Formats: sequence, structure tokens, C-alpha cells
Amino acid sequence: MFSINPAYDMFPPSDALEEYRDDDRYEGLAGLNPRRAELYQLCEENGTPITVMKGYASGRLFDENDSPFGVALTPVQCIHYALEQNGVASIFVGVSNVEELDAALEYESASENEKEYKSILVNAPNHSFEGKCMYCGHCAPCSSGIDIAALIKLYDLAVMHDEVPQSVQEHYNNLTYDATECIACGECEDRCPFNVRIVDVMLDAHDLFDL
Repeated sequence: MFSINPAYDMFPPSDALEEYRDDDRYEGLAGLNPRRAELYQLCEENGTPITVMKGYASGRLFDENDSPFGVALTPVQCIHYALEQNGVASIFVGVSNVEELDAALEYESASENEKEYKSILVNAPNHSFEGKCMYCGHCAPCSSGIDIAALIKLYDLAVMHDEVPQSVQEHYNNLTYDATECIACGECEDRCPFNVRIVDVMLDAHDLFDL
């Protein structure tokens, strides 16, 4: 079991849930932390299914005045966010009455529009995910064959350190197509729901990795 929701996912992996309740700790955070993305991907690749808990952030995400984003999400949107992450197989949600149970069960019949959470996180007044890669893969396919989400995740992991970790550099070196293959066509940017400036990231990744 692992705590997954848009708020907690801004933090690196931790079992100290009290950190996630401290609003001051959200300062400067936005988007999916690359270490979490790496963990979810490893679970996916190794066949280790994740069961999600705290998908509602203890209900904070339902109240725009309590949500760290300054906007409210629905139970359906929170459930969909969790189930879209790599490695996730299921989600437990807490309910205290029949109405809350019905709200969770609405996911089964919800439309794609009702599940959609990306536009809310992009336009959130606090901690907006605008320009932050969520490694969702909606940018694909790349006309040059680049695995854009994987490459950006490696770049994000690298820039968290003063020097590029050897393990991250090796993963980059093992990519079938790296940042040097980018032709700056911009098609990926047209598909990105978080408006990431992918071409610029490719140029930065080339400067960082391809020495």
C-alpha cells in the first residue's frame, strides 16, 4: 500500500504522513516528484502492484479552502488520478456514510469529462501543474521515436543533484533515442495536457547529458 494523490505526489516518497499536512512544506512544490514517478515505474516493470491509500488526502482535496491547490477535486477525479499512475492496481477509499460510498462508486459510470483532473491542476491558483511533466505519456508518439516521458523523468531526476548521478546517466545512455534526436517539430507540445515546453527540455537534456 502506498499513499498516492496529486498533493502527496509533489513530495518525494516518505512514510511520514504528517509532512503532507504541513502547508508550509508545499512551498515551491508542483507536479509529480520524479522519485515517485521512478518508484511507480519500477513497480510497473517488476509486476509489483500498488494498492493506493489516502487517495483523497484525508478529504482535503474536496475543499478548495483546505486543498493545497486552492481548488476542489471530486472523488471521481481523485480515484482516476490514482488509477492512472504506473504500477497502480487498486485503490482503497475511506467512507463514513452511504453518501460517501455512493460518491466513490460513481467512478464506475463516470464519463471521461467527469474523470478529467488535468485542467484543474493546470489552472490551480496554488501549486499549479502548468509546465510540469507528469510523465503521463500523452505527448506520444514522437516522430523521432523518443520516449519523451522517460527522458524528461531522467532529466528531472538529474537536476535534483549537483552532479548527474552515474545511474541516471547510464539510464539515459541506454535510451534507444536520446535528446539529440529531437527535431523540434513541437507535435508533442500540442498534445501535452500540462503545457510542458518539451522542446526546451530536450535542449536542456542534451546540454546536461550529451557531453
